[in-house]
Amino acid sequence: MVCTPAALKELLVTRCYEFEKPRPLLRLALQFFGPGMPFVEGDTHKHQRKMMAPAFSFKHIKDLYPTFWEMSREITNILTAEVKKDAGLAHTTNGVSYQVAPDQGVLEIVTWWKRITLDIMGVAGMGQDFGARKGGDNALCQAYHQMFRPTWGHAYVALIVPFVVLRC
Repeated sequence: MVCTPAALKELLVTRCYEFEKPRPLLRLALQFFGPGMPFVEGDTHKHQRKMMAPAFSFKHIKDLYPTFWEMSREITNILTAEVKKDAGLAHTTNGVSYQVAPDQGVLEIVTWWKRITLDIMGVAGMGQDFGARKGGDNALCQAYHQMFRPTWGHAYVALIVPFVVLRC
């Protein structure tokens, strides 16, 4: 178990090619996510890492700081307003209704997390503000939310596939 920053650096940076991922978990990850940088090894990983390095350079990340700061402030204001809007109203979760304190509110954070992630990726990575945090009624926002909408099919895959893949 990796327990210190120094050990994490050694595992992920200094000696990363000396540590192989467990085969059953690697097959599972590749099945779900495809051959992306976190899941490939050897020369393929070296090539992908080299291609991605400029995006994660200190200067590039430092240049994004004002963008992240402004986006964080805006999102904090939006979420604060959302909490205040429903403050004190009764809330129902899993069929059980309960009263919320007058100075508190309830947010469906997964929905907001998806909106915020899309906007941060758009602004920081592509220079495009998709406006998901402000409602996101455009086609891209709708497709993004649809793609990550939980269904019984997703639950089935999440429960069954690991057993099938890990046994192969």
